[in-house]
Amino acid sequence: MEDCVQLEDDPVSLTEDLLPLIKDQLDLGDGVETDHQQQQQPPPLQKQQSQIKTVHSLLETETDPDAIESLELVLNSVVKVFCASIPCNFYLPWQMKRQVVKTASGFIIKNRWILSNAHAVTNASCIRIRKHGDAKKYPARILYIAHECDLVIMTVDDNKFWNRLEPLTFSNDIPRLQESITIVGFPIGGDNLSVTKGVVSRVVMSTYLHSLEFLLTIQIDAATNPGNSGGPAIQGKHVVGMSFQGQSQAQSIGYIMPVSVIKHVLNDIELHNKYTA
Repeated sequence: MEDCVQLEDDPVSLTEDLLPLIKDQLDLGDGVETDHQQQQQPPPLQKQQSQIKTVHSLLETETDPDAIESLELVLNSVVKVFCASIPCNFYLPWQMKRQVVKTASGFIIKNRWILSNAHAVTNASCIRIRKHGDAKKYPARILYIAHECDLVIMTVDDNKFWNRLEPLTFSNDIPRLQESITIVGFPIGGDNLSVTKGVVSRVVMSTYLHSLEFLLTIQIDAATNPGNSGGPAIQGKHVVGMSFQGQSQAQSIGYIMPVSVIKHVLNDIELHNKYTA
């Protein structure tokens, strides 16, 4: 998907020594540029494109009535995030690059908040959000950002945007091994919602590529494609995590941020009216 900003040569967050080591293993699953000079996508992600199913094809093949109902409830609450930015070279800051537009996914939660990944909006000069089934892009603004755990909370001031939108709710538990989950988002630059189904492979501490923090992650056997970042991981009718990065050296491996990490940030913001880390 055309999604958000993917950190490359930013010495503030990724050092030259650590970046090659980390990037060999992990890949932020989200950032297809709409600029004419698109960056070439890693081969594993190109191969994974065939594994993506559209929402309609999934509904046609799904036989569980509860699963169909749950998925339909989610659709209107998942949005596409457009981020315009001018990449900065911190070693040669006087060199100006052309503006690029990347996209990611996001979803609606309480308080008219839109949750997505921090790396999706890093250095963004303009953020717009489009609802599922609506061609209009609404200007958005950042309310809170937590770079350590790669989370951002945004909102849209236009009241028309919120018509017929219902906030998604979070699960109280982390999914267990071999339990099935569904990833919803806008991967590979698509304009229509797509879903990827998979099962939990393991729950493990891992490096968050955006910040290099070592935090809890859930590994799944569903591919995390560019543009999926910020999309919800659904189990039943509840969100159990958020898609945020993939494995560049292997197919059908993705990572989601568990609901416990997301709730920690939300609770901190509600308690202090800001993110205190």
